[in-house]
Amino acid sequence: ARLFNYNSQNKAWNTKPSWEFEHEGFVLSVRFSPDGKNILTGTIHRKARLFTYTSEEEAWHQEPSWEFDHGESVRSVHFSPDSQSILTGSADKKVRLFTYNPQKKTWNTKPSWEFEYGDSVWSAHFSPDGKSILTGSGGSAAGLFTLDHFFVQNPKEVMLIHSGKVYPKKDLPE
Repeated sequence: ARLFNYNSQNKAWNTKPSWEFEHEGFVLSVRFSPDGKNILTGTIHRKARLFTYTSEEEAWHQEPSWEFDHGESVRSVHFSPDSQSILTGSADKKVRLFTYNPQKKTWNTKPSWEFEYGDSVWSAHFSPDGKSILTGSGGSAAGLFTLDHFFVQNPKEVMLIHSGKVYPKKDLPE
């Protein structure tokens, strides 16, 4: 993954990266945290990686500060609006939610919540207010989950979209 900066004097983007984050293989998804202190990557090597910015050194850490293991490649990564939670979508058919523990100043590397689809998850995003999760997977399925203090409410709240129509989970067509 590469970070390019905007040169305000030249009013143009630099053509050479200002920072590179090493990975062993393909990087499938990248995201800045809303507070600008972290970069999250999803990789083909079954990991989401979190890189942090150090204000004392005014530099990004070259090595990941945290790694979040998955069963298959991580195709989608997203931060909550308050930068305190991470959402991932993976080829292992799961959406996962990881949370930050502010008392310990550490990320929980085990998911706080996960949901399994019948096919790979291609996309996972928080709503702008951080109260819902929207996901997309293969097989023409999308899920809408509502959150309450970062715990996903009961599965009956799930809505799935198939072939362009929205159905409550209990009314899904066969």
